[in-house]
Amino acid sequence: MNRFTLLLPVLRGGEALRRTLDSLFQQTMGEYRLFCCTNGRDVEHGLPCDDSRLAVVHDEFRNLAAMKYHVFRRRRAEFLAEIPEGIRLDREALERLVQAFGEHPDAGAFFGDYLERPRIEQTGQVPVPDPADVSPTEPTETSGPGDGFGESGRIVTRLYPGDLTERVDLGPVVAYRHAAWLDAGGYDPAFNTAQEYDLRLRMQDHWEFQHLDYPLCSIFPEAGRDAVARSLGASRVFSPGEGPQGGFSYLFYGPAEEMEFETAFKNYLRWRGAFLDYLPETVKPAALDGPVVSVLIPFYNRERFIGKAVDSVLAGSFQDFEILCIDNTSTDDGAEVVRDRARRDPRVRLIRSDRNVIAHALNLGLKEARGRYIAQLDSDDEYTPETLAVAVGYLEAEPHCALAISYYELMEEDGSPIEDFGVIKHLEFDPNNHLRVDGAGAVRVWHRSVIEELGGFDEEHYGDFAEDYDLVAKVAERWEVGRIHQVLYRYRRHPGNTDVLRSPEMKIANKTRIRHQAIARRRMLNGYLD
Repeated sequence: MNRFTLLLPVLRGGEALRRTLDSLFQQTMGEYRLFCCTNGRDVEHGLPCDDSRLAVVHDEFRNLAAMKYHVFRRRRAEFLAEIPEGIRLDREALERLVQAFGEHPDAGAFFGDYLERPRIEQTGQVPVPDPADVSPTEPTETSGPGDGFGESGRIVTRLYPGDLTERVDLGPVVAYRHAAWLDAGGYDPAFNTAQEYDLRLRMQDHWEFQHLDYPLCSIFPEAGRDAVARSLGASRVFSPGEGPQGGFSYLFYGPAEEMEFETAFKNYLRWRGAFLDYLPETVKPAALDGPVVSVLIPFYNRERFIGKAVDSVLAGSFQDFEILCIDNTSTDDGAEVVRDRARRDPRVRLIRSDRNVIAHALNLGLKEARGRYIAQLDSDDEYTPETLAVAVGYLEAEPHCALAISYYELMEEDGSPIEDFGVIKHLEFDPNNHLRVDGAGAVRVWHRSVIEELGGFDEEHYGDFAEDYDLVAKVAERWEVGRIHQVLYRYRRHPGNTDVLRSPEMKIANKTRIRHQAIARRRMLNGYLD
C-alpha cells in the first residue's frame, strides 16, 4: 500500500503545473500515488505519462470538495494531501510528514510553514532559497515587522489549540491521516469554500492538528496567495488572522461565502449540543436613581485623545448622562484633561484605579454608576451626536433586549475616515455565530441590571482583552442582543492603539477560551451533563 495519496487539481497547467510536478517527482519518499484532476476542462497540462505513480482523472466535479472526496475516499493509503498547483514542495516534505505521523499517533493532521518567493522582475529582490536548501532549524528572515508576512521570507503558520474560527493560515499543504479523515466523514461536497474549515471542526475534537516547524513548500505569486496585500490590510486593523483584512476578513465575505462558514460552524454547535434556540427573557431594568446613562471611559496615557472622547459625549443631543473616566495609573497628563472637563461640567467624574487592567476599570466604573444604562466608550474613540439618544430609545422600546450594538466606522489618527473598510455592520452576528466571529460591533450600551446580574466583567481571565466579548456571549444566552442599523461610533486606529500592544497569541487564546466556556454553558442549558 502507498504511504500517501496526493491530489493535484489542474486548473492552469503550464509553468505552474510543471513546477509542482517536478518537486513531487524529486521527493526522497517515493511511496505515493498522485492523482491529477482536470475536472473535465480542456487544459494544456503537459502531464507526463511514463510514471506509474501518476494517474489522470478527467471526471467533472461540482466543486473541489467533491473532487477531493472522490479521490481520497476510494484510495487506500495511510496519509493524504492536496498539493495545490503552482507550489514547489520541499524534496523531503513527504518523508518528514510520514516520520511526524509515526511519532505522533494522536495526530490527525500535520501542517508546516512555507516560503514566499516573489518574482525578481516584480520586486527587484533576490528570491528566497527553496525549502530544500533550508535546514529545519535555520529560520529565514522575513521582511515584515514580526508579523510573519512580507514580500519574501518564511511564513510561519499557526493553529492555536481549540481555535474554532476559519481565520487561521495552515499553509498551502495540510496532510491528513487517512483513518482520521474517514473517522470525520471526509469532505462535504455541499461546501464550495468552507470544506477545509468544516472538516477541521469535525476532526479536531478527537484528533490533534500538529505543526511541523519547517517550511514544507515554496509558494509563488501565481499560486494565488498574496501575502503582501494580506499584510497591508491586517496592519490597518491590528487583528491576527488570514485574509486581506486579517482577523476582520469575515466582515467582507460575500453572502454565499459567509453562509458557508456560518453553516459549517452552526453544524458543529449542533453536533456538540451547544446550539442556542430559545425564547429570550424579559429584562428587569435597574431603578432610576440618577441619570439615565452612565458612560464608562477607561484610559491609560491617552492625553491626546481622552478630551476628544469626552467632548463627543458632551456634544450629543441626549444630555441625561454622567461620564465616568477611570484612570488606569496613567503617567501622562490625561487625568488633568479629564479634570479640566470636570471643572466645566459636573457630569464628568474622574475615578482613579490602582492597576492598569481594563476589566477592573470597567467594574470600578460600574460600582460608581447610577445610570439605568451603561455605555462603553474607548478613550481614543468617539460617539456621534445621536449615539445616546438612539441607543436609549432602542432599549426602552425593546423589553427583551439587554444590549444594543450599532454600526461603526474606522477613522485615522487625525479623525478622518478610513475609506477602505466603509461602515462596519456586523450583520453576521447572532447568538450562535458570535462564537465564530471576533466581535459584535460598537457602540455597546447595556442594561446595568444585566451586567450586575452576570457579575460584571471577568477581571481574572480577560482583564486586558475580550472582557466585553465574553460578556456579550453570556448576555446572548438569556436575552436579546439588539442591532441598531446606524453608525453611532467612530473607532480610531493609530500606532498607539491598545490592540497593537497585545500579542496575537493572547488575543486568540482569550477568545478561544471564551468560546469553549460558552459551549460548555450552552450544553448545560440544552440539558447535557458534561
